[in-house]
Amino acid sequence: MKTTLFIALMFTTLSYSQKNTAYIGVGLDLRNAIEGSMPTGYKPALDFNIKAGAIHHQFQVECFYENFKSINFQSYGFFLAQNAPTLIKNLYIVNGIELGGIMRKSNNTYFLAGYTGEFRLEVSEKMLVGLSYNIRYRSDLIHYGNKFPTVNSTFLTIYYKLNEQ
Repeated sequence: MKTTLFIALMFTTLSYSQKNTAYIGVGLDLRNAIEGSMPTGYKPALDFNIKAGAIHHQFQVECFYENFKSINFQSYGFFLAQNAPTLIKNLYIVNGIELGGIMRKSNNTYFLAGYTGEFRLEVSEKMLVGLSYNIRYRSDLIHYGNKFPTVNSTFLTIYYKLNEQ
């Protein structure tokens, strides 16, 4: 059911994009890929996300799915942002909020809310590279005894433009 809902949200997001730019993206958490984190015992592990979104003028809506298999963690949700050009050609600053859910091995769903800031560079007509910083409030961490349930991440993401009008 959750997978079906996520796929429906992706298609809804992409259909919104007919007025400007639709995109898909795949990202990798750099810290977990290089040195790991406390949940992995500081051993490198794959934490990736998949995104689909649309930019209309300077506003962006996106849905995402994240999978961190080594700790049995999945997240999904929406990202709403402003996509602003800079003085440097083909460089954009993206600032926004995300809301979603987290699934853990217990099959319970928890709430997440966060802020993401990203530098996004257009490297060709269809490809962009983004470097983002994300801080999330994660209610699942309260369940695991964490009194300060926030986590920060840095993702490197490759984007592909599906259409541009």
